[in-house]
Amino acid sequence: MKQTRNKYDVYKAVITKKYLDIKGGEYSDQFNNLEELYRYVRSIQNDYFIDGNFSSEFNYIIKYLKRAEEVIPREFIMESNLSYKIDEDDKLMSIIYNVRNILFDNNINDSLIDKCTYSSNLVSRCARDLELSNRRIVLYPGFTKEHSLLHFGSGYHAFNIVSVGEKNYIVDLTYRQFFLKDRSSLERIGVCSLFNTTPGKFMMMNESRIRTASKLLKDGYIEMTDENIKNYFDGFALSYRNATYYDETDDFSFTTNYSPYDYKRFINEEDSQLNHEGIDRLGFQKKILRNPNIRFNK
Repeated sequence: MKQTRNKYDVYKAVITKKYLDIKGGEYSDQFNNLEELYRYVRSIQNDYFIDGNFSSEFNYIIKYLKRAEEVIPREFIMESNLSYKIDEDDKLMSIIYNVRNILFDNNINDSLIDKCTYSSNLVSRCARDLELSNRRIVLYPGFTKEHSLLHFGSGYHAFNIVSVGEKNYIVDLTYRQFFLKDRSSLERIGVCSLFNTTPGKFMMMNESRIRTASKLLKDGYIEMTDENIKNYFDGFALSYRNATYYDETDDFSFTTNYSPYDYKRFINEEDSQLNHEGIDRLGFQKKILRNPNIRFNK
């Protein structure tokens, strides 16, 4: 028993030192040190997995890990370059302009975390006033309302689909929250009690996704072309996967086989990612890993 106790004491000491190194370290080293901390936590967390659950002792580890994340400067991994164009004859641009003015309230650097409900409701109201067809969508982890199974009732995101003439547009004015540096490390994947890496990191992995993300960040909307549908929802689907998916499949391509048609069925609640990938591979880490030293930044 004494030997086991000493093991946990060693873990705590290492975690505390790594946190202090990040807190007092050079700016250029902080993010790399944070990634090393993620890897270390993932390598030891199996020892806290008892009778099918992570023990309360693990809360100490997560507390210092979250403190370390707070040290990282609130920066964006992709520039937004927000467009504030206004054209009274363009109803969609009018919505974007008016809602953004309310959201930012003179603070252009606002990350807009947790403001998607407020924002999407504002968009709905403006669309209604302008007599545009609008649909407010809430994405739940795994594209299922059974989200309590995955993220304990949190982790959802709201956006709008607005129709102008014959075209449909995704309107997402809080999308920039998914491009914050402190939440963008791939090494975050699979750490118990943490949300996985945010969609923004995956949106920067190929030119097509970058085009979609860049336009949405700048303009606040994108046309629902097959390319944009695939890219936009791929970012979320990839962010819902935990380390068990990679541990069991050895697939580090960071792609999905879902088509634009599949995603339309997902948001219409006719199917879900959960149906295809299973509960163990989505949401918070629920299983111990066969390879606790798995690496994502290879």
